[in-house]
Amino acid sequence: MTWNEVTYACGHVIREQLYGDNKDRDRHITSALNRQCRDCYRAAITAAAEEVELLKELSPLTGSEKQIEQATRIRPGVLEELEKLKSSISNRKPINVAGEKILAIMHEWVDERINQDSSSWWIENRERDYFSFKLEMNRELEPKAKEIIAQHNKENGREVKPDDSSNI
Repeated sequence: MTWNEVTYACGHVIREQLYGDNKDRDRHITSALNRQCRDCYRAAITAAAEEVELLKELSPLTGSEKQIEQATRIRPGVLEELEKLKSSISNRKPINVAGEKILAIMHEWVDERINQDSSSWWIENRERDYFSFKLEMNRELEPKAKEIIAQHNKENGREVKPDDSSNI
């Protein structure tokens, strides 16, 4: 273990405690010349995330300063997954009025998450992907979808048992 002055590509020189033999320490010092220091890297990621927020006209995040900083970096990746889900919903073609209503509530469900302003929500969902959001949406909306289908069938003179999910 030894202390060394490490110069990064961004120009910052940081005194770091390096471990390992001379070969390992030299490798770390050399690799630092090709990357930004931790603070510059985080600032670059945050700036890119803030640009995404402005372009998509997202609402400002709420929470502690530290939560907002972390959620700002996380939000673009989670948004990408939610937008994939929204796109797949938009590509569906409803076959009747019930289908249109179900697609509308699916869009509403995704939009609620996209417009979420709680930093803690974004942090808690940072590992989520398209499939996990889709599964959650289907589970939450299934009872409402069954209700819409049953109502549609009733209005069109077709009686269906309440637990008949073959119409979804």
